[in-house]
Amino acid sequence: MTYTSGTTGKPKIAVRTHEFLRIQGEILEEIMDYEKNDIEISTMPIFTLSNINAQIISIIADANFSELDKSVAQKIINQIIKNNANRIMAAPGFLNLIIDYMLKNEIELKQIEKIFTGGGAVFIDFLENLKKVFPKAKITTIYGSTEAEPIAKLNVNDIQSEDIDKIENGYGILAGEISGVNSCKIIKTGISEIGEINKKEFEKLEAEVGEIVVEGDNVLKGYLNGIGDKENKFKIDDKIYHRTGDMRLF
Repeated sequence: MTYTSGTTGKPKIAVRTHEFLRIQGEILEEIMDYEKNDIEISTMPIFTLSNINAQIISIIADANFSELDKSVAQKIINQIIKNNANRIMAAPGFLNLIIDYMLKNEIELKQIEKIFTGGGAVFIDFLENLKKVFPKAKITTIYGSTEAEPIAKLNVNDIQSEDIDKIENGYGILAGEISGVNSCKIIKTGISEIGEINKKEFEKLEAEVGEIVVEGDNVLKGYLNGIGDKENKFKIDDKIYHRTGDMRLF
């Protein structure tokens, strides 16, 4: 059981069965670019489970995850060096802790070959700073949530100048290509509850700009005791969609 406040901001409980976690793990394994001798500094449980499934070594970062500002960045850097870690899987908040310290002290870690980060979409200046302190790393962002992991992925090297222009001009943050989910749709904003509808009714809700909704084997079908289902889920025939609360802007 995983507590989350995603989408609505109200506490609810995601029940993730062994089967659901297995499916998420298999999908993640396809995009995590594992190699036989990888050693990963890891901060996210679902990705650590994926590492176990792929027989990859995970090192739990020496950090205070409840209060990241009380963590000591140098301890984490020492962990990376001592354990010969060659990859990092972490949320932006955790990485910013290391980045700020490394930039301030002019530290580079060239042993890191791959970095995976995300959850929500991430900012360009954050990615640029990652490149400065981990100059040899291939950086991949993964967009997803507790209820749907992953939804999209982005190889940072694929970002074009026109993408940066759009971001800087208010078109939102680049999330990448759809990955993992069976279906990703956009619906009009301002809809409180949808319930159960058919395909024709759903077509009337679709839009070019609006809320992102997803369906797939890696998408949570409901919450404990149904709390949050009406606000966050809807059904089209036999398919249950999750409302991410995020928007597609262009």
